Amino acid sequence: MKPYRVQGTKIEVLRWRLDYRTPKGEEESLLELDKESAVFQQNILTAEGCTDFASTGVDTSDVEWLDGIEIEETRNPMAEADRIYAMGEQAYVAQKNALTVEQQLMLTQLRQQQTIDALIMAQLGGIENV
Repeated sequence: MKPYRVQGTKIEVLRWRLDYRTPKGEEESLLELDKESAVFQQNILTAEGCTDFASTGVDTSDVEWLDGIEIEETRNPMAEADRIYAMGEQAYVAQKNALTVEQQLMLTQLRQQQTIDALIMAQLGGIENV
């Protein structure tokens, strides 16, 4: 059971666990976003004949960093969320902060232009001082 879900393009951490017994007597559980969602699901399951409910908060400290991450356009947002989760927080942050090839090229061009501008200013300044 994954401790997160994708809603639209946003990852949401599931913070509540709802344990219950099915009408056939099998023990089941599901994760929900918040207490209200757990209560809503409990009402649905009660109508289906489920019993013995227990709702508890889940320790999400290891996945809290995922909460609110926006996933880019993709055919399978959950697969992308799984990839991000598997990558881990540090690798995800490093990837997110890494410059694209285009950004690196623009930065290089900007530095070159600044160097050229400095040389021109030095030459102009040198002429005025003579």
